[in-house]
Formats: sequence, structure tokens, C-alpha cells
Amino acid sequence: MNERLNHHLGQPKRDWIGDCATFKKDRRAAEFKALESFQSEKVKKSRPSLPLEGYAGTYVDPWYGKIQIDTKKDGRHIDFTVSPGLAGTLEPRTRR
Repeated sequence: MNERLNHHLGQPKRDWIGDCATFKKDRRAAEFKALESFQSEKVKKSRPSLPLEGYAGTYVDPWYGKIQIDTKKDGRHIDFTVSPGLAGTLEPRTRR
């Protein structure tokens, strides 16, 4: 579509597929760099503000729906029950 539009507007030929692939590759590299930076800032000896039991329960959010937080033997877990892919382990986190 973009190639036809460029043609009708008298614009120079462009490799749209290659440009999009480069954009995606650069974007992904920037995301990984940001994630590495975020993870490196993690304070090793951070502690939760409340006892772990203080976080357990069912929460409701207008967008995410029901959210369950509970304790399992390997720590605190969160489960966005409406979205099966959104579940995992919770860790205390503070920034420097």
C-alpha cells in the first residue's frame, strides 16, 4: 500500500519491508537495553513494605478484572484471572 501511495504521489521508491524490519530490530534492541538497565538497578536487599500475608487477597480492577494474589511455597504470586498470560511471581522492588 505504501509503495503504491509513494508511486502516485511521485515519491522516490522505498524498501518498506526492509525499513519496517530495521525499525522492529532497532526497537527490540532498545527495549532489551531498557530492560537490562531496569534490572541492573534492582536493589539486592530490598524488602516488602508489608508482611507477605498483607498482600494476599482478591483485587478487582475495571480494566484487568479480578486479580488474585496469594502465597505459594516459592513466594508471592499474582494472577490476572481474566488474562491467562498475565501471571507470575511478585518480588519486592525499590530503585536507588
